[in-house]
Amino acid sequence: GDGSLGLVAAVAVEADVPFVCVPSGTRNHFAGDLGLDRAHPLAALEAFAGPERRIDVGMVGDRMFLNNVSLGAYADLVADPRYRAGKLATAHAVLPASLRGERELLQVDLRDDDGLRHPDVLVLLVASNRYELNGVRERLDGGLLQVSALRARTGAALAGLATTALARGGRPLGGAGWAQWTTTSLRVDAARAELPAGIDGEAAVL
Repeated sequence: GDGSLGLVAAVAVEADVPFVCVPSGTRNHFAGDLGLDRAHPLAALEAFAGPERRIDVGMVGDRMFLNNVSLGAYADLVADPRYRAGKLATAHAVLPASLRGERELLQVDLRDDDGLRHPDVLVLLVASNRYELNGVRERLDGGLLQVSALRARTGAALAGLATTALARGGRPLGGAGWAQWTTTSLRVDAARAELPAGIDGEAAVL
């Protein structure tokens, strides 16, 4: 599963040995980005006789990740004990409070590549390489992080952003409710000593 990949990949990187992904978890986003058939995990074993492919890994603190790291409302979602059993039901239970303004925005200090500060966000998602509008990464070796900072916190504001994104064909948005950019590194400062996070969809504390 996606939550196990970073731990195994860290060992493979340190030992300089190939890493084979056999999709047997719940969503297997990484396997999908590789082009594997997630409905037939045993077919992935053909990789042992296939060509080697180089991909990027990301680091957050001392943790390696292959998909993404999230802070804010999504981190609250993956930390909920109900999340594994029912992702959609848990989202319906957890996210509305954020959209009603009952959850404080995450008070962090980060800057985009233009030096613009983003001091408060509802969701911060940092991905290894760029996600397209369909949620798939076309490249896993672009050497970039895709940073997405969501500040909109009402259903109407989110609907407006979604409409704009569709109209722009998935190109990066700007404005008060949303910012997205690519970079090779990102520093996030916070006044809190600990921040809940989602690392490749698994709950963690940074």
